[in-house]
Amino acid sequence: MRQGSAEYLNVKTLRTLLPRVLVLFGFLAGTFALRDSSPPDYAIVAPAAYDAVLMEEVSVEQQAREAGLIVYGTISDVEPRRTGNGYVTDVTLEVDGALRGNAGATVKFTLQGGAVGNAGLAVGGVPNFLTGEKVLLFFDSASNKQILRLWQGKLTLAGNEALQAEEKRRIPLTTLEDRLAAALNKPVDLPNDGPSASSQPFVTSDPCPPWQLADLPVVFDVNPASPGTGGPTGTDYARLAYQSWHAWQALNDSYPAFSFGVITSRGQAVDWLNTVGWGNLSSGVLGVNHCAWSGDERIDSDTLIDRDSFTWDADDSNGISSTAYSLQAVMEHELGHGLSLGHSNMTCNGSASTPLMCPAVSNGTRKIILADDRAGAAFMYPLSGAAPGAPSGLAVTGSGASRTLNWNASSGTKHAYDIERSSTGCSGTFKSINTVAGNVTTFVDNDYGDGLGSGTWCYRVKALGTGGDSGWSNTSSGAAPTSTPTPTNTPSPTPTNTPTPTATPSPTATATPIPNVPDTVSVSPTNPSVDTNTATNISATFTHGGGYQALSRGDLVIASSYNEPTNRCWVLYRIDISRLYLIGDTGHYLAAGAPGAGFPVQNSRCTLYPAASSVSTNGDNVTVVFNVSFKDAFVGGPYNQFLRAQENTTWIWSSPNDHGNLTIVDGPGLPETIGVTPSNPTVDSNSPIELTATFSHGDGYDALSRGDLVIANSYSQGLDGCWLVYRVDINRLYLISDGGSYVAAGTPGTGSPVENSRCTLYPATSSVSTSGDNVTVTFRVAFKDAFVGGPYNQFLRAQENTSWIWSSPNDHGNLTVEEGPGLPGTVNTSPADITATAGVATNITATFSHGDGYDGLSRGDLVIANSYSQGLNGCWLVYRVDINRLYLISDGGSYIAAGTPGSGATVQNSRCILDAAASAVSANGDNVSVTFNVTFKQAFAGGPYNMWLRAQENLSWIWSAATDHGNVTVE
Repeated sequence: MRQGSAEYLNVKTLRTLLPRVLVLFGFLAGTFALRDSSPPDYAIVAPAAYDAVLMEEVSVEQQAREAGLIVYGTISDVEPRRTGNGYVTDVTLEVDGALRGNAGATVKFTLQGGAVGNAGLAVGGVPNFLTGEKVLLFFDSASNKQILRLWQGKLTLAGNEALQAEEKRRIPLTTLEDRLAAALNKPVDLPNDGPSASSQPFVTSDPCPPWQLADLPVVFDVNPASPGTGGPTGTDYARLAYQSWHAWQALNDSYPAFSFGVITSRGQAVDWLNTVGWGNLSSGVLGVNHCAWSGDERIDSDTLIDRDSFTWDADDSNGISSTAYSLQAVMEHELGHGLSLGHSNMTCNGSASTPLMCPAVSNGTRKIILADDRAGAAFMYPLSGAAPGAPSGLAVTGSGASRTLNWNASSGTKHAYDIERSSTGCSGTFKSINTVAGNVTTFVDNDYGDGLGSGTWCYRVKALGTGGDSGWSNTSSGAAPTSTPTPTNTPSPTPTNTPTPTATPSPTATATPIPNVPDTVSVSPTNPSVDTNTATNISATFTHGGGYQALSRGDLVIASSYNEPTNRCWVLYRIDISRLYLIGDTGHYLAAGAPGAGFPVQNSRCTLYPAASSVSTNGDNVTVVFNVSFKDAFVGGPYNQFLRAQENTTWIWSSPNDHGNLTIVDGPGLPETIGVTPSNPTVDSNSPIELTATFSHGDGYDALSRGDLVIANSYSQGLDGCWLVYRVDINRLYLISDGGSYVAAGTPGTGSPVENSRCTLYPATSSVSTSGDNVTVTFRVAFKDAFVGGPYNQFLRAQENTSWIWSSPNDHGNLTVEEGPGLPGTVNTSPADITATAGVATNITATFSHGDGYDGLSRGDLVIANSYSQGLNGCWLVYRVDINRLYLISDGGSYIAAGTPGSGATVQNSRCILDAAASAVSANGDNVSVTFNVTFKQAFAGGPYNMWLRAQENLSWIWSAATDHGNVTVE
């Protein structure tokens, strides 16, 4: 990990620059060189990927053998954008050549993560790109343009070298060409005409800042659904996750703190909530951390462990199977990234003797936190000042399935309390069960919701501060404490996971007003009636006799009574750090960000829109305009509008004062889903079908942002299914890739097919219609043999275009996929290796195939060129099976009709001549063989050229892969 190096010190700079600017490979005195549009003097090399990923590393040769598409060229465009639940970056490559597969003139692909303005999402292992960068890329396939093994699938070409910033590796270009040639069994010639790289250190991208003190303890929720092989389920997964966090919290030379929140069903998203769960990760990836930031503040940290490719050992206390990986070791590693630690720069391998934060771990090995890991945590979260005093008066009450703990607050500065439990009495072994915020002095232990079983339960508590940990409180198992506990109800300004922020009784009134205390002034409007689902401004004014700067926070609580535990809308503004929050359904603080920025946050009753909220100050007063909308579940009232204010040094609260009433009436509509037609189809694989999905909004269809059709075993398994998206606001179709990114298909009625490993979307034959509140999308889609099975559910969900509110994912029927017709394919060329004489006619026979008979083909192409992507610079011959016609592609890319084989005409471009009368066609079963009579011109002398074949189906227009079937040399 980069402890204080120049690379680390420029985290903030990189976070601001990525991913749009040009960063030169060259990094001097902690600055970056930015260039204009003139050609750079040095090669452009993007910073290394955010290294929060643990994966198996493979050789260039293995990458080459497994990639379905290998291309090289220049990055022409890098466009990050905000999506419904995160950020992605669209990248365009201008292709100079292909070593495998059909690339075309450009390759467009989408990466998870990106930055828009001063906010963004970093996904561990996803490579960075810069405009003008020359690269060699390894993709899964031509149809599924996912970079193979994340950053391992990218090499930057810089003069006579290929560079990989993540491994700080430089490979001589000739060495790389030889290694690729051996793996691909063909000559490889990569361009070396670009500028070379400087000898300066590689630039490292660590875009994620550490957590701020106000964020501690960081609350993480756990989604245990769909575990990997050997992985724990339910609350057992939550316990293991908490023990992994606690391994870092327990270090005595740093001060991070974590709290377990709830079991959740949500997945990875930029939602200001931290989640640990399982995921379908890229090939070879054990675990990955996602980090979202806004300005200098880390706002979201999600961790995913792979569920598909590895066997896990969830209890490594008795050793680990040689075929399994330690789940806790991998989780501790990824949660180290959750602290903003990078990979160790020590000598690393997968053995237990190297640091936990090394980028490798071996199966059968339990890695633990070592000295280098501790040093990284201590650098990011250094101790300073005095440790807090020990809590006192711990008392335990209750019996059966739960126990309630209360204690007296410790003295000094603290941000959390660590709670430990023994099941064998107060002389037994204690183990941490959870951590709560420093302003909380009560805790209910029900063993993560499972209920306490038999045992002699004993507890102790200690305080955590930036100066270190306190001593332990008294132990208690339910007997009377040595002193009467006095739980404090004075909260600190730190967001907590307290289920219900409680009110503090107002100071005792006296005849003379007490100066310089926090107070509340007014709410405007005082007695409004508002529609549901419509944003409204509520202005709240707070004051302090010593000036508004003496305030820590101001709260607006809309409820029937101030102590209402659940049916309420509670928003607050932190004056000391200029941040807005909404209290969630379970009492968590949902960070919305700074007024005028940030993203909407919501609970089941209301939504807070920070970007449309604002703050103004005047003397002793601060006025906060909360922009909120109320949900249908909150219709009713009149509700009281309570204000309360807190002082920023003594933490004294004002009384919760009632400043008027608010009534909520049924307002405009919400996004909804109507249905899918057909609702219960049985379809053949490889045969396109039209699925019509209807979405709705009570304020008209144009109030919708998007509508999704997810065909899968369950909605949570959507990434394992066929996930189709229509963006209503921009009239675009998308397919979600195997890796979870958006693959743009284009406008309905146009565009080219896009596919993943389970289905293909045909935008040109898809359509959209609208009527009143409804938008109806006809997705034309074909399912692949790999997706045969079912019945699958057909889930619909819709999103609103201003609040980004989602409808529920609703099940609208079932779909079964049966094995259907075959696919187009190519067989061979004969002869396979040809030496032709310029000016002399040569017969080349190309054979194409279809599993349902040759008449299932539309056409077959023979492309003689240096690479398939350079076909327009070669000799491109076409036979239309469906109409029995021959064509030659012109220099400009148009079709020159030659006529029927055995008759017809002679046509030519600048490189070759096709004689249709001397050509012939024969068919047999699934195969059609075309003998092209072709004469190469002197201008085409050279080679050897590849002979590429590809075939097209005559109903779905599905293409086979472009396959190399031999060589032609023209003398």
